[in-house]
Amino acid sequence: MNYKDFINNKHYFRIIGVIYVMVTLVYLVWLITNLNINAFYVSVPFLLVQLFTFITLLFSIINHWSARYRTRRPHLPKKLEKVAVVVPTFKEPAEMVKKTIKSLLHIKYPEEVIIILTNDDKRNGQKGALTEIVAELGEYWNEEVKQEFREKNPKKLFLRHSGSHGKAKAGNLNEALTFLSEHFPDIDLVLTQDADEIAYPEI
Repeated sequence: MNYKDFINNKHYFRIIGVIYVMVTLVYLVWLITNLNINAFYVSVPFLLVQLFTFITLLFSIINHWSARYRTRRPHLPKKLEKVAVVVPTFKEPAEMVKKTIKSLLHIKYPEEVIIILTNDDKRNGQKGALTEIVAELGEYWNEEVKQEFREKNPKKLFLRHSGSHGKAKAGNLNEALTFLSEHFPDIDLVLTQDADEIAYPEI
């Protein structure tokens, strides 16, 4: 189901929400009146969990009751800023990372996009595979992607084999931000992209 179907059929979700609240309230009243006080160390925590679940879902129903969904993209400003895209990796298959980076190369954005692939995998095989992928995608970008697209959507791709900080993806993200502050201090907009996500060109 896409967002348009959800908008057009929102009243069905509201009906389900109202039914849930009514049925659960009846259940909670029954549960409280039949609580086994002799085993309070089991019954009371069980009741609290049930109340917590009900309150959590009740807030969710309230929040989505009049939710609005923007179906049209806002107009871009006349002057666009440079953007950095950071892809922190840790033990993902190299071919998966390749597909993600390739999709990022096809982002449609008229200002410069800096793509930073960071890696903290101690395995030399993984480092070598990622190095080969970046080199391969560099050739792909310069030779196979049409010059007209490259001129309208400039990209730069960097691979950072960070030190053994032991902080996995969070550490890789910090490494990338440090790299940006040192080499591209004029970039304030950062997009983080998971290594297993294919980005749409209009992202």
